[in-house]
Amino acid sequence: MTMYFLIFLALVFFDRAILRRKKIKTISVKRASSSEKAIRFELSFHTIGYRLHGAQVDYSLRDKNQPKTVIKGKSRTLDFSAVGANNEYLEINKHQIATAGQWELYIKVIYGYSMWNPLYKIFPLTYTKSLAVRINPEDLTHG
Repeated sequence: MTMYFLIFLALVFFDRAILRRKKIKTISVKRASSSEKAIRFELSFHTIGYRLHGAQVDYSLRDKNQPKTVIKGKSRTLDFSAVGANNEYLEINKHQIATAGQWELYIKVIYGYSMWNPLYKIFPLTYTKSLAVRINPEDLTHG
């Protein structure tokens, strides 16, 4: 019985640490065309072999001149992502941005789901990305 447990531990460790089966190969972010009500950013990522069932994206926009000013975007899952190239649009409501200037967009993708490997839940795969953003006064017009 102990031998089976050790084999199981070796397999889950090999899957999580070496194979990294549910890895995101590349992740990038760029500014996208804005809508009337929101400033939009395009998050692009490429998955290898598996869909990101259970992955979550969190993002926020921080004012570089007043670092206590943080606007948090709506967190959501990436359940509908496909194997291969994917795009997600992240939106920040223009009404929440009080001043134009230099801002920093922070994005975090957390993936800690596996049906049989508990190490993904204990040590989730985490990807972070940031983008320096210049918000001009004309970007804040609401219509």
